[in-house]
Amino acid sequence: MSELVGREFTFDVPGELDLVWDALTTADGLATWYVAEAEVDSRLGGEVKVDWGTGAHGMGSFDVYEPPHRLRLVYGDAAAGAEEWLLTHEDGITHVRLIHSLPLDDDATWDDVYGDFTRGWALFHGTLSWVGRARGRLGRRSETRIGKI
Repeated sequence: MSELVGREFTFDVPGELDLVWDALTTADGLATWYVAEAEVDSRLGGEVKVDWGTGAHGMGSFDVYEPPHRLRLVYGDAAAGAEEWLLTHEDGITHVRLIHSLPLDDDATWDDVYGDFTRGWALFHGTLSWVGRARGRLGRRSETRIGKI
């Protein structure tokens, strides 16, 4: 039986909170750091459709939408996985915490099944941090294993 397992990622983005919120919740924002194309209905219950331009695409909906501090994007239904994004801001830096939850069989590990997600998020977070580099600060990131949730 599959259970949802979460991995927490934290990183800093130089820039204002609204800039980072828009990068996560608008089609133009997502296209600057994450996907080739996106359609976003930025509201509670709104749908998100993304296309990486390689034939890979995804879709989900916001089941939590609390601008500009918290959102949760659920893939299909909650059993298929989710991304929860929590944002805080201090001294020109937006602190981002992402909890990415995906189904995992009992005898598997995150790294066995989703290791590419870990590497991918590191790349995407670097790109998102680039959004604020014009302000002269670099983003920092870390990863924490949080186990089954």
